[in-house]
Amino acid sequence: MMQWFVDKLHNASTELQIDFNIVLYGLKVEIAFWLETLIILFLCACLHKLQEGVVFICSFTFLRSYCGGYHCKTLIQCGLVTIFMVILSCLAEKYVSNLHYCWITIPFMYLFVVSPVQNENQILNAKEIGLYSIYAKIRLTLLLVLYLFLQIIRSQIPKGMILMAMAWLMVLCMFQKYRIRKGVLKNECIISNSSENLR
Repeated sequence: MMQWFVDKLHNASTELQIDFNIVLYGLKVEIAFWLETLIILFLCACLHKLQEGVVFICSFTFLRSYCGGYHCKTLIQCGLVTIFMVILSCLAEKYVSNLHYCWITIPFMYLFVVSPVQNENQILNAKEIGLYSIYAKIRLTLLLVLYLFLQIIRSQIPKGMILMAMAWLMVLCMFQKYRIRKGVLKNECIISNSSENLR
């Protein structure tokens, strides 16, 4: 059955003149995402935090595509890190919900200014950086408006999870920025050492 599906996928990608390896990678990412989501929802349900898990996943996924940040080397590592972030956020939600709504401005402003953050898994050209930056700003603004609206109407929806999603994404972006800076400084040292040796 699986072989039949792969063959069909290969034939379709050939007809559309799309690289089959890219299609296969996309399929793996999609399967990993839904498997990871099901595991997260199951664990959240066990903790009686299903609503919190859904809000976090929706907020985080909505932003992640355009803000960038650190990406794990494998899909399994990515899944484990995401599960860890969601579960920890769910457990901390009651403390986060008591924070003053002004706290959301910290991750919001950071992501608004630095997005998108480049990643070796997804190198963007100048045009793509501009587009991703616009999309990131639009999505961040929409989530901030939603958060403030839920605060105003005193909704029972766990709005603190929107803050947690932004905060985790800020941490991932800061970590990636540090890695980039460290890599650039390392390369500069290698270049300067090479030029000194040539003298």
